[in-house]
Amino acid sequence: MAKNNDLKKVLKQLDAVNPANLSIDKLQEMLKAIAEQLEQLTERARKSEQMVIDLLERSDPDALRKARNEAGKLRAQNESLEDLQAKLNKNVQRRQLRENMAKAIGSVRLLNCLETFILTLIVFVLGLLVYDFSGPADELRPSWLTGNNIFLIDLVCCAIFMSEFIFRLRCADSKKYVWRNHWIDFVTSIPIPGEAQLARFGRAARLGRFARLLRLLRFLRFLRLFFMLWRGMDKLQDVI
Repeated sequence: MAKNNDLKKVLKQLDAVNPANLSIDKLQEMLKAIAEQLEQLTERARKSEQMVIDLLERSDPDALRKARNEAGKLRAQNESLEDLQAKLNKNVQRRQLRENMAKAIGSVRLLNCLETFILTLIVFVLGLLVYDFSGPADELRPSWLTGNNIFLIDLVCCAIFMSEFIFRLRCADSKKYVWRNHWIDFVTSIPIPGEAQLARFGRAARLGRFARLLRLLRFLRFLRLFFMLWRGMDKLQDVI
């Protein structure tokens, strides 16, 4: 029984060895080591290329087999190193971004409160959007849940979302990292009007064009609802 408990303890410690639990300095040292391994792999590839060239000059049929084998091994090792490099670099960028945001806002505790507030706001907006999609007509809704009022509430929430995205972007050491990993935050911060908001322009537009615009609008609003749900899952993971 004691041995079994020791085994579980060791396995638990091994499971805890992941980039999220390592310091930024340690991750950066690993990135340097990976860069050195990639250089060594490049040098090995040059030697393999020269070996195959020498075999071909001697018309050695074994050159074809060795070329395929070496190319397969080198490609697999290169892909493995590059995947690990991307994973570690992503962790470094995320940790540095959080540290910069915490420093800018005052403390890690305040940053956690901000992320919890944004998550709560996302859930609130999701509820409003779902209700706006599937709820009854405006005549049967409470006065504060009509299409126009929901759009105004969404507009205010989008302003808060956009402010949080800009704050995140300004705190990032790498702007590319934010755009590559948080583009969905930007997309869901753009309000999309409903049919009630566009109806006033229907008389000025041709009926056919207006109908096509409404169909496109419904699709965009549904797409934003999907992205908002996706963003909520990512934000929940950050908060946890």
